[in-house]
Amino acid sequence: MKNKLGFTLVEVLVALFIAVLIYVLSTTAYKNWQKQVQISNSADELRSSLFRAQQLATASADNASWGIHMETDRYVLFSGDFYNVSDPNNKESILQGTQIFSPGSSFADGVGGYGPDVVFAKLTGQTVNTGTVSIITLVQPSNTSTVTINSSGQIDIP
Repeated sequence: MKNKLGFTLVEVLVALFIAVLIYVLSTTAYKNWQKQVQISNSADELRSSLFRAQQLATASADNASWGIHMETDRYVLFSGDFYNVSDPNNKESILQGTQIFSPGSSFADGVGGYGPDVVFAKLTGQTVNTGTVSIITLVQPSNTSTVTINSSGQIDIP
């Protein structure tokens, strides 16, 4: 009898197939997890900026109301009752890998229309700009996270 040392070609191919299969499955799961984390982080950062605007308004910082203006790829913290694009004190945050879905129709403007701004009243922190904004990934728009604001100024991520 002959001693067989080593592996046959079939055994090597089966082992290689199993290794490739594990790699593909784990890479796919990792990429999906990464997209979900990206959406969650963007929603948390937007929520934090909304809280910051509300805190500044409640504290009556600069003796003004404070708000957030939203665009598809960014949002801007501003002071005053209206967003002024040329104000040098605006603090812009650019979204990475995500975007705000339809920001122009996300929030009620208090007079029957909709707009991209949320303004918190000085001293009370309340707002007439109620509604929900959705954050989506650029690669897979079906992945979403939402931020909701009610009239008392409560900000939630459901």
